[in-house]
This record gives sequence, C-alpha cells and structure tokens, in this order.
Amino acid sequence: MVCSSTFPQCLGCSATGCTSCSNGYFVNAGNTCSDCPSAITGCLSCSSNSVCTNCDTANSFVLSGSSCVCDSGYTLSATSVCVACTATLPGCLTCTSQSACTSCDIGGNFEVNTTNSSACQCLPGYYLVSLSCVICPTTGTMLGCLECTSSSTCTACDASLHLILSSGNCICSSGYYPDAGGTCQSCQSILGC
Repeated sequence: MVCSSTFPQCLGCSATGCTSCSNGYFVNAGNTCSDCPSAITGCLSCSSNSVCTNCDTANSFVLSGSSCVCDSGYTLSATSVCVACTATLPGCLTCTSQSACTSCDIGGNFEVNTTNSSACQCLPGYYLVSLSCVICPTTGTMLGCLECTSSSTCTACDASLHLILSSGNCICSSGYYPDAGGTCQSCQSILGC
C-alpha cells in the first residue's frame, strides 16, 4: 500500500492510518498528517502540535525548548515573522519587541537614550543618518561644535574655545573675534577693539 496516495504527506502507514509523516508534518490524533508551521510559528519539523524539533533558521528562528523564538537581535512582528531590532530601533542590538531595546550598539556610536531607556541615541558629537551615527562636522560654521542634530545644525559649542551657540552655529563669544583660521582671538589683542 502506498501511504501518500491514501494519506497526504504520509511516509509510513498501517491499516488504521499514518504512522510517520514528511518533514514539516506530524501524525495527529486522527492518524493523518498535520502541517507543523500552522501549529508552531517558525517551525519546520515537529513531533506533535506543541513540540517543534527544527526551526526556520533562514528566517531567524531558533529552537528554545520545544518552540521557536526569534534569534538574538530579532523580535517577532505582528505578522509572526522575525524582524531585526534595528528595523524599528536604530542602533539596537537586542530587543524584546519592536519598541523595546535592551542593548545598544556602542561600537556604532550609540548609547541608551537619555529620555527613553527602551531606545538608543547617538553618542554626543554624533547625529543619526540612515540608521547610522555620523560624527558632527567641526569645520566652517560647525567649527568647535560638540553636539549636533545634522551636518549643519549645532546644539552645543566648545566654550573652552570661547564659542557660543547662535542659530545652530558656533560663533565667538563677546570680547572675541574669529581670525582667518576661524579661531576665536581676544579683542584685547587689537588696539582700540
């Protein structure tokens, strides 16, 4: 008797039904084969409707006990697929959901957000561009810029260089002027200043 013609996906059978199934299926209570993925999210093969034996690693699922979970750096979406933490949380290495980061990419110049501990932000002196932290420019109108929100908007200037913030740029503080190289010099060095 050819089992698969009598019982779809059946590899081994007896007079009462299926005894073993194709990969991705299990023998259910009715002695027929049921699809594993419909029973356990991310499961490729299983021994019952609640015990997975092999997960879909190509889609970032890993076996945890008898079920499949998203691998580290991924979280389960509303559509039951594993998505990278960085897809919704820039700079996030590990997360518990698409809105809760548990560790930030320090090597990528990220740190825990100071106003939202479930997110990451760029380190001071960096700003976010396409999910990456880029260093704030320190030339031209951004000379002496310590923190910025873009390549042209400074938010903090180096006071030790006698610079103050003015409309997103660093300018020399009162009593100082910029020399040809942009360095703030004391007006006291100029007669009559």
